[in-house]
Amino acid sequence: VIVGVLGIALVIIFFATRHKKRRTTKLKETDAAKDGVDEDNSGPFEGTFQMVEHQNFDEFLSALDISWAVRSAATRARPIHSITHKENLITMKFKGIPRATYAIDGPPNQNVLCECAFECKARYTDDNDGFEVHQEGLDQVEYNIHLCWKLSEDKETVNMTLTIDFKDDEKESVKCTQVYRRASKC
Repeated sequence: VIVGVLGIALVIIFFATRHKKRRTTKLKETDAAKDGVDEDNSGPFEGTFQMVEHQNFDEFLSALDISWAVRSAATRARPIHSITHKENLITMKFKGIPRATYAIDGPPNQNVLCECAFECKARYTDDNDGFEVHQEGLDQVEYNIHLCWKLSEDKETVNMTLTIDFKDDEKESVKCTQVYRRASKC
């Protein structure tokens, strides 16, 4: 039951996706991007990372109308994320949950989260030390989600920020942060 609840929570939180199409474009041509790609074409963000701490996570989930039981399980969980970074494609995978793949600086793709459709656009951060994914709610979805994933200088820690921006200007944005430590290089 706990595994099922955690699975549901992770799907909700980390935008598990059903892809209509996988698209590719060329790797962003910057010195930082070139320097970060290993001989096997794996990028600097590739590896397995485990969450070690979070801030404002319960409030973030509450803003999405997630039940107390799921929020409680999710805030105690310490999930492991497997990141694959090949050229300009970044795939985030969570144990037992469908993966999400993004083409950095490529065309947007559509993802479905809790039966809500989002158009997702990904890019490298300005400092090339991470990536950002902007998920714009489509149809009746009343919010957008922005994810910023930044790798530390020693490449052992990830700081991830998730922000919900409501389309209704009356509601304030909600932000949570999560810290992950590298468990292994994939």
